[in-house]
Amino acid sequence: MSRAVLSSIAFIVLVSVAPTRAAGAATLEPSMKTIPPPALETLRRSLKEVTRLIPAPDKPYVLRGEETKLTVDPGAPWDAKSKAWPRPARATAEYTYDLPEGATGISDELRGFMGPIEVTVELNGEPRFADLASEGGPPTLIPVKGATAVEVAVIAPGAVQGRVAAMTPRQSEYRLAAITIFVADPGVEANIRSAVKAHTSPRAATAPTADPAELHVITVRIHGPKKSAEELARRIPAASLRPLLRR
Repeated sequence: MSRAVLSSIAFIVLVSVAPTRAAGAATLEPSMKTIPPPALETLRRSLKEVTRLIPAPDKPYVLRGEETKLTVDPGAPWDAKSKAWPRPARATAEYTYDLPEGATGISDELRGFMGPIEVTVELNGEPRFADLASEGGPPTLIPVKGATAVEVAVIAPGAVQGRVAAMTPRQSEYRLAAITIFVADPGVEANIRSAVKAHTSPRAATAPTADPAELHVITVRIHGPKKSAEELARRIPAASLRPLLRR
């Protein structure tokens, strides 16, 4: 991502933090508590650092607009009894890439297949997989060096009748896909892989901590044409992201 893009990054900090309680439950859930300003600034810096490391899709894709939306949660659950944060605070970056008008070097046919690529970076988020509703196939593991990656794609031609089954091989190559890349502790990633194979939901990827700005999991979500999304996923620098965990 260029310096010009980074200089235009806009931070959005949520302004309301309200206690949450389990209605009718015998025990109270941890209340939300505003994290200290130094921790908030640390989390903001971590999000910016992670975002810098995420590559852009190959040309001719370009960043849409001039701003990347960055959201840093100002609070996290707080357990007064143990005086600890049940999980660290969260932060998210969202940006979209498009084909520019007049892009050269691609055919009209290919241009019709290459839709937008949406990229979301999450710090300390839930270990959920993307969902393409009724058109999506089951989550599958795909190889990404140094990370755990899960792909959900529109059902392949021949799997169902109708519009999807009528895809040409070229259309199938660029059918819509959503890829989720997890960089976390080995145990967390192992649980995610097991959940994919067992067709279940993975356990939480975060744990109690004394530092609400600590990074437990870095998640990169890529939504767009299958071939382009997979090419970008393979370039995610997991080896550079992993040292940022637990700090």
